[in-house]
Amino acid sequence: MKYLLILYVCSYATEAPKCNNQSITGSFDNWSTCINQGYKQSHFLLNELYKEDFEDEKLAIRFSCEEQGEKT
Repeated sequence: MKYLLILYVCSYATEAPKCNNQSITGSFDNWSTCINQGYKQSHFLLNELYKEDFEDEKLAIRFSCEEQGEKT
């Protein structure tokens, strides 16, 4: 079974949160690796790529790991 890591960058600066389109960032062989990478990539995105907008836009990352393929 493979797991796809899907990240969403969300802004909580308005009354209704707005999240961008999903971004598939990797494929993993197990659930725990996928989840751990979700936290690592979320930290990187907020502190490196979005650091200029982080505070003003009240950014947060939402992520999920989706099963792909058939169970073996």
